[in-house]
Amino acid sequence: MHSSLAFEFIGVTMKALFVFVVWIVAMPAKLLFGQVPRMRAVALMLEAHPELRNNASPHGDIFEFGVFTGGGLRAWVDEFAKRAIKFGQLWGFDSFKGMPDVDPNTSDPEEQRIRQRGHREVAPGQLNAMQRFREEVASVSSLDDLHRELRRIIGHPWDRTHFISGFYNESLPRLPPEMLRRMKPAFLVDFDGDWYSSTIGPWEFLLANCLVVPGSFVYYDDLQECGLGSGCGEGRAHAEVTARHHIKWERHDWRDPRRNNRSGLPIVFRVLSLRPAPGCRRRLVLQ
Repeated sequence: MHSSLAFEFIGVTMKALFVFVVWIVAMPAKLLFGQVPRMRAVALMLEAHPELRNNASPHGDIFEFGVFTGGGLRAWVDEFAKRAIKFGQLWGFDSFKGMPDVDPNTSDPEEQRIRQRGHREVAPGQLNAMQRFREEVASVSSLDDLHRELRRIIGHPWDRTHFISGFYNESLPRLPPEMLRRMKPAFLVDFDGDWYSSTIGPWEFLLANCLVVPGSFVYYDDLQECGLGSGCGEGRAHAEVTARHHIKWERHDWRDPRRNNRSGLPIVFRVLSLRPAPGCRRRLVLQ
């Protein structure tokens, strides 16, 4: 009887171990599926600025607004490493509990449509990283567990990978001064918050804290929903900050060889000049 129980226990343990190992191996590939636009964005950056390679000191920090399960940050880390491009710290901002409720007073057309009719992928509560990891990784039961798993997946040095949890309108105003002082001007900003309200707030935070400067690259992940000139979403936020802060851009569009090199997504922007916020004179140029 005891022997039978022992064999059963060993069998269950081995099965659980096998499932865990398969998840560990498969997860990075699963996360990177759908990251082709970011890979192409790096190619565009290098085509325009081959001097980015083999830099002696890091270009600056990477900021991502909308981490979810870490696939976007993992793509940047992998692609920059392949091309010998050094950067500093990673700063990932996310509620880690899904999309927020839509403001009933929103003026954004896309958010109004979501509020009225809903949207399968970006409705409030969707894209919940904590829920996703709890379903797939038994060891993730707290925010600390989630952050540890994200650091493992992303693959950047743990002491230079930071996560700020909470909805942006709550977390950004509460960042402690010592954390803000550790942030360096952006080498790259990745906006992946889907909505206008999830883009304009982070934009103003970055500009107020001197974190976007001439030389910073900017990538928007959801322009296929609300493109440039659409008057909604990330496209609207881009137009507003451009006008409000007198930003001049260098722009690089992906050209699809399968479609006679027609311009398409992704689009990578680089800041040429801007009107800095008060107190930002000391950080006018990305080192």
